[in-house]
Order: sequence, then C-alpha cells, then structure tokens
Amino acid sequence: LTKEGGKMRTWRTRWFVLTDRELIYFKSPSVREPSGVIALDQCSSCEACEDRAGHSYCLQLNPMPPAERVFFLSTANKVQQQAWQRSIDQLIDNRRNYADKLQMLHSCLVQLEDTCTAKEGIFRVPGNGAQVEKLLQALNSGDEIPDELMNNPNTLVGFVKACFKQTVIGPLLSLDDEQLLHSALVEHKASEEAQLQVVSNAMELIHPIEAAFVRHLVQVLSHAVIHSSVTQTSIEDLARSFGVLLFPSMDPSSAKGVMTIMLSHAEELFFSA
Repeated sequence: LTKEGGKMRTWRTRWFVLTDRELIYFKSPSVREPSGVIALDQCSSCEACEDRAGHSYCLQLNPMPPAERVFFLSTANKVQQQAWQRSIDQLIDNRRNYADKLQMLHSCLVQLEDTCTAKEGIFRVPGNGAQVEKLLQALNSGDEIPDELMNNPNTLVGFVKACFKQTVIGPLLSLDDEQLLHSALVEHKASEEAQLQVVSNAMELIHPIEAAFVRHLVQVLSHAVIHSSVTQTSIEDLARSFGVLLFPSMDPSSAKGVMTIMLSHAEELFFSA
C-alpha cells in the first residue's frame, strides 16, 4: 500500500501487516523493525474515500477522538480497496458489534429453517409490528432475544426484512457496484450462463461475514420454495420481496432479477465445493 506521511504529506510505499488490534507498516519486506503502528482501538472506522493528491482507491482511518490524525492509504485497485477496507473496519472496536448482530440474525434464520417449511404464507404474511420493534431494540442493545419472540415465524421474517430496510445489515454492495452489476446483467441478458457468472462475481465483493448471512438466508428461502405446496411461495414471490432489500440502489426489476438468479442457482453460487 501507499501511505500519506503525517508531517510532509508525501506518499511512500509501505508493507502492511494487519493484526487483531493493529495495522503495522514497514519500509520493506526484509525489515524487521516497523516504521509505525496504527492502533485500531484509537480509530472509529475505516472507509473508502475519494482520490487524494493523485492517488486512487484510497482509504481513510478515522481517529477517535476526531481531532486526532486521519491516516490515508492508497491501494492498487478497487478490489484491494474493498478487501482492505472491510478487513480493517471489522477489527475496530465500535464496529465489532456488527458481527455480533449478524450472529444474532443467524440464530433467527436457524429458527426459521425449522419452521418455514410448515407455515403457509410465511413470507407473505406480515409479522407483528410491535414484536418486530422489540426484536430490533434487543438487537441494537445487545440483549438476548426473548424466547417468545423467537417462536413466531412471521415476526422473524418481518424482523429480517426490517434489518435490511433500516440498514442494520448492509449495504451489501456499494452504489457503484450495484450499478456495474445492473449494467453487466443488461449486457449479457441473452446468456443465462454469463448472467450467472456476473452474479457470482458480485457475490465475491460482499464482505465474508455478510456473505455468510446471505448464504444462510438463501438456504432458508430455498427450503421454502422446495416446500411450496405448504408455504404457498415461489422463487418469483421471494425474488420480488427480497431483491429490493438486498440491492436497494438497483431498480426493483433488476434487483428481482439478481435475486431470481441467486435462488434459481443457489447450489452453484453458494453450496458447491
């Protein structure tokens, strides 16, 4: 990576090592003594930022408190920018609870997996609004979800949808990536195989902890489709409902198309070796 200096503001190439608590950088791969250390517990976030002083695909590590120094880094390309941003950001203390929230949502999906195949209209009937709000409060406060709220599958579905609507989860892709995804699908609209590859490439851009949740969600939705004689739901129904939640910056028709591919080719996209 290339790093902006603290005093002279010159940019120099440095070799970085990311640990659980620090971002350590060296003048060369052969040097053992680091040139410096960025303590992640003194950062509030890591985010992509605009080009800076002629350097592209930049990152900024925001300090805590805000009056302290902001560190700027430059990566080689957009893929590296996203990979470094997500890897660093998830290790910052006040960002760690995002992984905890996703884990709690995984537990809701496990509960849905056990019940969704026997519940008619489970993904069409809205859950109890008051109960959904209680679930959101428990999620945001870090409290354990009461058992009685976990036993209503319609409420759990409403809760998962609300998490996407209120961006408790995501956004899974940046605005630029969603636009590129839309353009690529239009370009390859004549080839189902090419469109599948486009969606597969897009899934690679999703942060691993979010990708694991999406994989689990698709698994639950697929089970509901397999048991459609009971659940009274179809791929088209679910794609229309969940596409706009997972890809909110795309037009509804395109978002539905992506979700249709994800559900129709779930095995190839998410579960093949």
